[in-house]
Amino acid sequence: RYRATVREHHIDDISLGLLGGHQPDNAACAVAALVALRGKGLDVPDDAIRTGLAKVRWPGRLEWIPKKHGKPAYLLDAAHNPDGCRTLAKELVRRAHPGRVVLLFGAMVDKDHVPMLAALDDVVDKRVYVTPRVTRAARADKFRKIRPGTVASTVHAGLERANALAGPDGLVVVAGSIHLLGEVRADILGLRCDPPIAM
Repeated sequence: RYRATVREHHIDDISLGLLGGHQPDNAACAVAALVALRGKGLDVPDDAIRTGLAKVRWPGRLEWIPKKHGKPAYLLDAAHNPDGCRTLAKELVRRAHPGRVVLLFGAMVDKDHVPMLAALDDVVDKRVYVTPRVTRAARADKFRKIRPGTVASTVHAGLERANALAGPDGLVVVAGSIHLLGEVRADILGLRCDPPIAM
């Protein structure tokens, strides 16, 4: 639980719906903006702020999907740049998983792949590389030249390989692109829709 203080105004008993060590700072910015808007005539009650911060969800941003039906747990995070990958690594350290951690990674061609993959060196046990189904996607074999890993022919095949490597007690971390997350999220959740809509 958190307490937000903006000028002389205090809001106690705040819980956050989003995961990540950086979320208290983000929440503080949101609270400050809402309190400032009160000065402009927008009346947002403290209870509405508490409810909003507790119920907010952002698919594909440190999104945990629990294990079930013999499949591992999943952590989906766009992590589409070096800073995002470093934040993801910190979260993986903070929430240490007892099983094998497997990275399923795909990214766009214009991203800085070397520091993205390096940021995850100490927090993943195995890597599976895929090419998301968009024209801007980097080919998966490029990533294997940066860090050792398995290359899969499709995102679905990569997810199946990551599941097998992680095992039922492991964790599959999906990162590198929101496009990849759309495909994987649709697959994991059994959604019959265009992958971007799965987000």
